[in-house]
Amino acid sequence: MTALGKETIWVAADRRLSYGPGRAPIDDAMKVLVLDSVDGKAVFAYAGLGATSNGMQPSTWLRNVLRGRSGKLEDYLGLVADKVGEQFPRHLSKVPGGAHVFLVPAFIGRQAAMFAIECVVDSFGGARHRYTRLVRPEDMRSPATLCVVGSGARSLARDSNVWGRSLLNLIRDEEAHGTGTRAVADGLAELVHRAHLQTSDGSVGPRSVVVWARAHGTKRDGGGHAFYEGVHLDPSPDIRLGMIPSISNGTDFNAVIETSVAVLGPIMEAWVNADGDAEAEPLKFDPAALNEKLEALADSPDDRLR
Repeated sequence: MTALGKETIWVAADRRLSYGPGRAPIDDAMKVLVLDSVDGKAVFAYAGLGATSNGMQPSTWLRNVLRGRSGKLEDYLGLVADKVGEQFPRHLSKVPGGAHVFLVPAFIGRQAAMFAIECVVDSFGGARHRYTRLVRPEDMRSPATLCVVGSGARSLARDSNVWGRSLLNLIRDEEAHGTGTRAVADGLAELVHRAHLQTSDGSVGPRSVVVWARAHGTKRDGGGHAFYEGVHLDPSPDIRLGMIPSISNGTDFNAVIETSVAVLGPIMEAWVNADGDAEAEPLKFDPAALNEKLEALADSPDDRLR
């Protein structure tokens, strides 16, 4: 589910990966990615292919495709659309419905836009993909634009006028009066939880992630995210799963953070365990070793979905 306000982007996604009747689902997927470009900001969310047979999730693929590339936001999106058409068809034959869709709410400067990138494989093996751009005029009266995709959309459609109005009011109040992001995030998590309870095939999971971002240049520039277990905040998500995939002008911040944590984590753990012990060995940090690992990180694109 995505919501696009006058100055904010909101995205909520469940974390379930379903493997059919022969294998239990898991709930640690990351179906979102934040993208910063020289002229804007966007958040990708998707439904359809949760992971390839080799375990690659589309969010990881997006990180690889966008890594090392810089440019304007619509250049990025056009590139992703082309790569989706090249890489996704062979993986969609086993996906129910044979379809995958990326929803991409975005701001180009301060102008709000909603994008969709879709790929569909029919029963005869034919494939088609589409890239759609929808821009909301500056004078549009509606406080936000909502989009819902995936197997849970059908259950939410029955009373969308009710919950949609409530959610739009929460976003309007947050933007106008600074009432806080928690109320909006809680509202989105509640809707994902409702879809989980009402989707009989079990394809929507009980855990979710909510991501928000603001257009560049707003008074409260920035963003954040929250993880939920049902309608409650997840008290302690694993740090490796707690990072939202993020690309900023071609830089893969997740890779930088993951590498830094791998090097500094044991040092910090030893410091905590020492707890003032005068006889403990002094902590040793080798910045050259960290720099060597950071310099070894991949910095060029990889378009393969495998």
